[in-house]
Amino acid sequence: MNYSISVDNSDNYGLTTKSMRWFWEQYLPNKADHTNPYAVPALASTHSKLPPSIVLAAQYDPLTDDARNYHQKLLDDGVMSFYKEYAGQIHGLFNLGGVTPDADLMYLDIATQINSILGRSSIGRSKIGRLKN
Repeated sequence: MNYSISVDNSDNYGLTTKSMRWFWEQYLPNKADHTNPYAVPALASTHSKLPPSIVLAAQYDPLTDDARNYHQKLLDDGVMSFYKEYAGQIHGLFNLGGVTPDADLMYLDIATQINSILGRSSIGRSKIGRLKN
C-alpha cells in the first residue's frame, strides 16, 4: 500500500487507503508478522513452485499496484500468470454482477482463464450450466 496508486486512489472510490490500513492492522496486529511470507505472499523469496495464477485489479482500487507487482513477481519466477486491470472500476468489482457489465466480463475472464489453465477450450455462456466432470 505504499505505491502512488494507493495515494492517487486513496479516497472517493469506495475502499480507502485509510480503511485498508485498518484492515491490515486487524489481519496482522503483530508487527513481526508484517514480513512473514505466509501472511504476505508477495514477500516470499521465490514463487517458482506456485500454480498458474489469475490476478485481477480495478483501476481505482488502492491495491492495484500491489496486484500488478505481484503478477510481475510471479512472471519473474517463471509462474504462468494472467493479469487484467478493469478500467474505470473500483475495489469490489467482483461483487457487482448485474450492476456493471464489467463484473460479468470479469466472471467470463475468470472462467476463460481457468479453462485455459486446465487445457480446455473456451466455453460459451450457454454451456456453463451444463458442464459435467
